[in-house]
Amino acid sequence: MAEIKRLSALILVFAVLFFAFFIALAFLRIPFRLYPLMSVQDVVDIFAPLVLIPLYFLLYRLDSKIPFSFSGLIVFIVLATFWVAGHGMHLSANSINNLLVQEGMETGDIYKLTYFLDEYLSHYLWHIGIAGLSALLIYRNWKILCLIGNPNII
Repeated sequence: MAEIKRLSALILVFAVLFFAFFIALAFLRIPFRLYPLMSVQDVVDIFAPLVLIPLYFLLYRLDSKIPFSFSGLIVFIVLATFWVAGHGMHLSANSINNLLVQEGMETGDIYKLTYFLDEYLSHYLWHIGIAGLSALLIYRNWKILCLIGNPNII
């Protein structure tokens, strides 16, 4: 019973923080006082992978009685790396792109490159990481259910 309460609390915390970092963050597009070239959204967004990846790992390691494979851990690390690389690229390219738009410089190679890095490459890497981690959690928990021999839970 304690395990279910812990799981419920962890999933609730994860869901609230995921919502905060991916949906509510859109409403923080105001200048950051300490460095006005950045927005509050950019500053808060820096913390998304720092907060959410450890929560993904806690969910991944939820049942500590059942060992996880070395290959599963490597997949977790690779997917987390995709997320961090894409997220970091998105933050920097997005900030530069926003500044170019503010300055009326929406033409030229610098704008095209930052737009591509911001809206395409970074998002693909970032979302592959997020979706991959979610799929990994589902797969691991499916395997755990099969190991304990209770397919009715699925």
